Amino acid sequence: MNNALSKLQNPNEQIVVAQTAYNAPNGNQFFGTVGAVNSTAIFVNGVNGQQQIQLSTDYCNLFIIKDEAFVGQTGSFTIPRERAQHFIKLSDAAKAEIVTFPSLFMDTNKCYRRCANASQQFFYGLVTHCHEQGECYKVFFQKLSVQPLLQSQLNENAVRLGINTNDGRDVLDETAWLIKRLDLRRALMGVGIYL
Repeated sequence: MNNALSKLQNPNEQIVVAQTAYNAPNGNQFFGTVGAVNSTAIFVNGVNGQQQIQLSTDYCNLFIIKDEAFVGQTGSFTIPRERAQHFIKLSDAAKAEIVTFPSLFMDTNKCYRRCANASQQFFYGLVTHCHEQGECYKVFFQKLSVQPLLQSQLNENAVRLGINTNDGRDVLDETAWLIKRLDLRRALMGVGIYL
């Protein structure tokens, strides 16, 4: 067994010059702790030790799962195939790419564009593995959030984050797996959500 870190490369990935300081509300500045917009994440990968990956700045996953609590730092959940927007059948290449997308994990809104309560949270993290399981996909995740993130902030900024729909609702109202063309970390910081 080799405990060395291995790096997965995406040949289509573009390198983006990092901005290390961001303007925050009330005249403050936020200084990025990651050194690059193309963040590197290290996560526990079962019994094989740790794995290092380069996170995409082009795409992100949004997992909105009704009545899912996402308990624990790592875990899994299932999502019906018809709720997965971009993938009907996951190829090995697609699975390898999905794990490079930063992800948000959350329960559905309980009322349209409203959280169940003011403390309803969402989580930032990674997909560590996914596979087909009957008529569903089984998705394994690892949370990377270091502080509580309130879902009401996503609802308030639905238009700016591009998660609204034409009928005034947002995509957080129904169970879905969405892959968005979005630099997730930068978009969240742009609306005052710091990971």
